Amino acid sequence: METFLKAVGPIALLAAALVVAAFALAWRTRRTEELARAWAAAEGFELLEVSYSWLWRGPFWLRSTEGQSVARIVVRLPDGTRRTGWLRCGGWWFGLWSDATQVRWDDA
Repeated sequence: METFLKAVGPIALLAAALVVAAFALAWRTRRTEELARAWAAAEGFELLEVSYSWLWRGPFWLRSTEGQSVARIVVRLPDGTRRTGWLRCGGWWFGLWSDATQVRWDDA
């Protein structure tokens, strides 16, 4: 029984780490979308599309921390105009625990 526990121990630890990582990634993606929707509503925009950016951080490259997330967004303004841009979610110190957002439009 002891050799069984020694053999299964590392596998169980790896499985637990993968489950925790999956939950953290799901929370990060969901929180980014939540902040994007709140930002759009506060600005009076209709959020048409939000895509979590896994690798490329657009104009926020080298200007954001690991705790922050960046998403590609498409919104409809009140006059019907569509705009695209990048939305950085979370604060510098507290990451996604903060409600901070900042947008950079493609045409700006």
